[in-house]
Formats: sequence, C-alpha cells, structure tokens
Amino acid sequence: MASLNEVSQTPCSCDCCQTSQVPGEDSVLKCTYGEANEMCPTKCVPSASDSVLSSGTGELDYSRYCHYKCRPAELRLGAMCARLDAAETLEKQDADGNGDS
Repeated sequence: MASLNEVSQTPCSCDCCQTSQVPGEDSVLKCTYGEANEMCPTKCVPSASDSVLSSGTGELDYSRYCHYKCRPAELRLGAMCARLDAAETLEKQDADGNGDS
C-alpha cells in the first residue's frame, strides 16, 4: 500500500474538503483540506478539463484544490464542501494556472 505522501492516482474531489474559518477573518468560511487518509491522500489528480488549476507534475496538493475548486455546502464550521458551479469556476479562473484567490 502506498503512503499518504506518495504519488497519488486519486481523483480530486470536494468530498475530502471541509468548511473552516479563515484565520484572522472571523466571519469568512472557506473550504480547506481535511485530514489525510486512504481515501483522501495529501495529493490528488485534477480532471483533464480542470481550467482553474494546473500542475506540472499531474498531481495537485489537496489544500489548493479545496481552496480553488470547492465552496462550503453550508455556512457552518465542519460542513461538507461542494464543487464550484460553472459561473463560480469562471470567477476563480486565472491564466497562469494558480487560480484567483
């Protein structure tokens, strides 16, 4: 079995993200990477059609994926996250492949 830090073939999913409070901003909730486990390793493989983020290695840190591709499903701490819809994805899109924070 591969360790959680080795190259992953796990597709990226907002299921591995959770709603958290942004440090220093009491009322701002964003999606962050939860805890590494067998289903949610530290890295994932974005979809080939993913235009918000790019990675030279073909894999992506889950923390980046959660931040740029997911939104809180509910506005409460610890809630699940959902994938951005098409309009939200366009707002996050950036030509350099790093996303727009």
